[in-house]
Amino acid sequence: MPGVGGYDLIIRNAVVVDGTGAPPFRADIGVVGDTIARLGDLSGASAEKVIDARGLVVAPGFIDIHNHSDYTVFLRPTADNYVAQGVTTIVVGNCGFTPAPITDLNGDVMRERMRELVNRYGDIPWRSFSEYMDALEGLEKSINIVVLVGHGTIRSAVMGYENRRPTPTEQREMEALVEEAMKAGAFGVSTGLIYNPGMYADKEEITALARIAAKHNGIYTSHIRNEGLRLVDAILEAIEIGLASGAPVEISHLKASGKPAWGLVDTALKLIEYHVWRGHDVSADAYPYTASSTGLEAVMPRWLREGGPQKMLERLRNPETIEKLVEHMDREGVMEGRLIDWANIVIAHSETHPELEGMTLEQVAEKWNTHPAKAAARLLLEDNATTT
Repeated sequence: MPGVGGYDLIIRNAVVVDGTGAPPFRADIGVVGDTIARLGDLSGASAEKVIDARGLVVAPGFIDIHNHSDYTVFLRPTADNYVAQGVTTIVVGNCGFTPAPITDLNGDVMRERMRELVNRYGDIPWRSFSEYMDALEGLEKSINIVVLVGHGTIRSAVMGYENRRPTPTEQREMEALVEEAMKAGAFGVSTGLIYNPGMYADKEEITALARIAAKHNGIYTSHIRNEGLRLVDAILEAIEIGLASGAPVEISHLKASGKPAWGLVDTALKLIEYHVWRGHDVSADAYPYTASSTGLEAVMPRWLREGGPQKMLERLRNPETIEKLVEHMDREGVMEGRLIDWANIVIAHSETHPELEGMTLEQVAEKWNTHPAKAAARLLLEDNATTT
């Protein structure tokens, strides 16, 4: 029941940042139910609960627009780690991955990727994207969730992890899956163009899917094809997909990866600003730290990763493939246009070698008295391609 002053909650003496861009101001905040009823001087009012926020800032909940809690929210629906930081809305389905749709072509990889969920439920409790959305809607959670549909998951559901263009029938099947996802409540389609199988898609394939999203007022968001030496080309590709499809473009975690690429962000930002100036809806996000995070598999060249993680592991069991990998890395020094610097690749998680966590691949190679590429291959083999 509201207090005598008509409020359930009063937050007094707060510095309020209201999210409009206005300067911070001091005010009391009166809340009825889950709604802010009044901002101002409430010194004469009372409430069932009063919080003294002197010296503290009160602001609207933050939105994390690039999140990967697609399935882990089912394991911890209270989302304590986000709520405690003031985050009240997350956008998931980034980088081309979503937990659905699942078919016989991608089911094994998806189950391995979502192993914790499988351990909890016995299997992944959905197949289609609409079933996933229904499960998410029915989950009692402490956070708002915006969902994108991942192109990589859709491609794997239709084509597996093959390095080729889709047939006309397969293209139509992928478009139908995006259509279903948008009708089920997806906010757009995402790509992860350094990941398997998104890396095998060309601009025409992606544009056709983004066009479906645009038809439903959805966006196109992309972990672009290159974040290193070919950053500018990758930015242009994302923008061209947006212009051709009619979908607004969001470029994920904009960066210039690797020292030789430093400075290219200036050109990338000018490209984005130019297209905004021309009236196109193009934007980008960035994270506030100097290290990126992904699976160790992403360091491997595409010829090794074709066919999916298990095919990659089969190849890595062949000593001749390992020697070819070392030769490739020593000769090229790059993977898909990104400089591979073994001294700056840090092992964050290894199921079979937790003692290596925090070490660089260069240090691991020294410890094992081997080449860094061979150390990476061994970790992937022994971790079943889950090393990060």
